[in-house]
Amino acid sequence: MRYLHTAVASLGLLLVGVEANSVTQFKQRSLVDVCGNVNADLNIGNILFGRIELCLCASALPNLIQSNAILSAAASLYGQATVTSEVNNMLASSQGYKECAYPDNSVALCTATNVCGFTCTNGFLPSPLINPTACICPAPFKVCNGVCGVFLSCASPKAKRDTGSYPSGYVKRATGSYPSGYVKRDTGSYPSGYVKRDQPASPSHYVKRDAEWRDSFCPHGWSACRVFNSASAKFDYECVDVRNDLWSCGGCGIPLLPDDPVGTDCSAIPGVMDVACVSTRCIVSRCKKGFFISEDKSTCLALDGQTPAASLLVENGRGPYNF
Repeated sequence: MRYLHTAVASLGLLLVGVEANSVTQFKQRSLVDVCGNVNADLNIGNILFGRIELCLCASALPNLIQSNAILSAAASLYGQATVTSEVNNMLASSQGYKECAYPDNSVALCTATNVCGFTCTNGFLPSPLINPTACICPAPFKVCNGVCGVFLSCASPKAKRDTGSYPSGYVKRATGSYPSGYVKRDTGSYPSGYVKRDQPASPSHYVKRDAEWRDSFCPHGWSACRVFNSASAKFDYECVDVRNDLWSCGGCGIPLLPDDPVGTDCSAIPGVMDVACVSTRCIVSRCKKGFFISEDKSTCLALDGQTPAASLLVENGRGPYNF
């Protein structure tokens, strides 16, 4: 689990008990974590920093320490390692503490009633509907490069190594690499599997290699983002709706191409309590006590030197721009 999940995913289609199609190319990562409902005071070195009341998983701690005001304050005094150890102890003794195994093509959704909950991603559907245990790709949909959908064809995204010899002025077609520049379409009289090297100003019969390669991985409206596969110690990719994804809002956390925009992790906004990604923008609806919503609703602002009137203004995150 990459982040502490607080959002509830919507389900638009139900198909139960249908066998999933075989996966083509990349396989999604299987996730294992430990989660629980923490409800305890954080006390380190005889200092009471505050009370932690969260459903959380161990893998979310690095990001949570950065975004949670109580944990961040403790880490500034005692270091992240000490705070991580203390919270892990709190987690181990928390209500509902258990090890969670998540199916492929899912993200964790820790809630008070189901610490091992998850939602399906990349077009996959939960099965069964009640207490799902898997994410499937039912017919007539098919899986292409880790995404469930309708595909006329499924091109391999893997890079092909240039080891052979070929005519001067030609380069071996490599669907998985993406150097800058253009490649001529297969309309000329040159060897099969090769493309003419050229650098024109993008006339109609040329295509930009970078964007075409990237956009071939995911359905329209979704972006291919890099993710680190700890099992293989290599980067894979996953399809993300960067227009509405809470953790990759407006772009990928790790872009596939160097010129692609880097997204924002809305959940990591300091002082935020309720936030969503709407059309590539983080929209804050509620801040924690001691913070208030900025005028453009993109962040939470800390109130320094509080007056009694100002304290009332930001009580429980209610500020001048809150609705």
